[in-house]
Amino acid sequence: MRVIAGTYRSRQLKSLKGLALRPTSDRLRETLFNVISGRIAGSFLDPPYAAMEDYRRVLSFLGASPLLAEGGLVIAEHRRSFELPESAGNLQSFRVLRQGDASLTFYRFACSTPSNDASGE
Repeated sequence: MRVIAGTYRSRQLKSLKGLALRPTSDRLRETLFNVISGRIAGSFLDPPYAAMEDYRRVLSFLGASPLLAEGGLVIAEHRRSFELPESAGNLQSFRVLRQGDASLTFYRFACSTPSNDASGE
């Protein structure tokens, strides 16, 4: 791993060995920033691959909480072979980008609103 910007640009960082922790690849990070192109995403979810059970728990929490505004984004980086849920509370997935052994799943927050009854009641 290395620092990619600022005063410490190009400095190598020490990391733990193995697949339990893994850095986001430069290519995937570049793809992510090209997609969000200056928009504030809201939340980026990137737990270690060894903690895959945390994704559903955290997505459910974010989908049911008042932390995100209408239209707010949650982006989850995960192992390509691991499928995330289509929805979690008020979060609905709308895009999955796959690159190498990693994927980015994009969710949009939509506040639940009562549906209008066609009978006028």
